[in-house]
Amino acid sequence: MKTKVKTTMNQAKTNTDNGSRMDDYIFSGMEKGHTGDLEGELADYARAIALCPDYTGGYLYRGMALSRVGRLVESLADFDKVIELEPGYVVNYQYRGAVRSCLGDTLGALDDFEKMIELDPEGKEGWLYRGMERNEAGDTAGALADMDKVIELAPDWVEGYHQRGVIRVENNDPTGAIN
Repeated sequence: MKTKVKTTMNQAKTNTDNGSRMDDYIFSGMEKGHTGDLEGELADYARAIALCPDYTGGYLYRGMALSRVGRLVESLADFDKVIELEPGYVVNYQYRGAVRSCLGDTLGALDDFEKMIELDPEGKEGWLYRGMERNEAGDTAGALADMDKVIELAPDWVEGYHQRGVIRVENNDPTGAIN
C-alpha cells in the first residue's frame, strides 16, 4: 500500500492582502539569495514571517539561508518551528536532520531521518540519509542495510550504490565496494 505523503507547505495566511505581501517578500528573499544579498534575503523572510507567522515557508527559506552560511543554531530553530507548524512535511525533517548532523547531534539527526522513513517508507532519501548518519555513528551493518534498501527502492539511482561503496571502502572492504 502506498503511503500518502504530504509534499506541500501549509498555506496559512491571515488575509488575502497579507498573504499577497508575504508571497512578495518570499520571492524577493529568494531573488536576493540568488544574487548573494544574504542580509536582504534574511530581512525579507523576517518580513514574511511577521505578516504570516503560521506560514512555514518563511521559516523554511530563512532556515535554508542560515544553514547555507553556517549559522546552524539559528537555522535549527527555524526548522524546529517549521516542524511544529507542519509535522507531516517530509522534507522538513531532511533539512533539520542535516543541520543536526552538522552540529554533531547524531541521535537527533537519526530521529529526523527515521521520521522521514516513517512518513514516506518508499522514499529513498530517508533511507539514504539515515544510512549515511548510521555510518558516521559507526553502525556499519545498519548503514549497509539502509543503502541496500535505497537500491531496492531506486535501482536506477546511482547515489545508493555510490554511498554503499563509500561505506564499504571506509570499513576496509574495497572488494565489496565494487560489487
